[in-house]
Amino acid sequence: MERERTGDVALSKQPGAGVWNRFFELLRSVEVPADFMAERPLNVLPSERDIFDDETVRDLDGKG
Repeated sequence: MERERTGDVALSKQPGAGVWNRFFELLRSVEVPADFMAERPLNVLPSERDIFDDETVRDLDGKG
């Protein structure tokens, strides 16, 4: 398809508002539990730490 105004060639059509309307209709038609995806690893905040905590600090004698 070629756009008359710009002369650009599109290889596929962009989805219109109808696609989104059907998506939200489907979303409203499905029952999802309130706690769906409530417990997952990415919901946990990272623990606070010093920015250098992951580095090994050695004593002056090299033993530490």
